[in-house]
Amino acid sequence: MSRGYKLPKAVRTNGKKFGMNEYTVLLKWDEEAHVWFCTSEDIPGLILESGSLDALMERARYAAPELLELMGCDPASSSLSFKAERHSAVFA
Repeated sequence: MSRGYKLPKAVRTNGKKFGMNEYTVLLKWDEEAHVWFCTSEDIPGLILESGSLDALMERARYAAPELLELMGCDPASSSLSFKAERHSAVFA
C-alpha cells in the first residue's frame, strides 16, 4: 500500500470469521439531530446517517463494498459486524 495507508486490523491479522475478513461498523444515536449515524475505523470514509437503525445498516451494507475495493480489499470475502449504541436519560 502506498501513501502510508495502514490496513485495518481485520486485514493485517487475517482475522477471519466463517472464512471472511470482518469489519466493525459502529452505529450511534445523535440525540440532538434525532438520527442514527455510522462510522468505522476499519473502513475509512464510511460515514452515513439515517432516521432508522435498520435503514442505516442496509445503507452501510451497500456502501461498504465500494469503499473496501478502494482499499484494495475483496468485498466478496468480507463481512460486517454492527455495534449499536444509544444513551438515554432515566426518568424517575
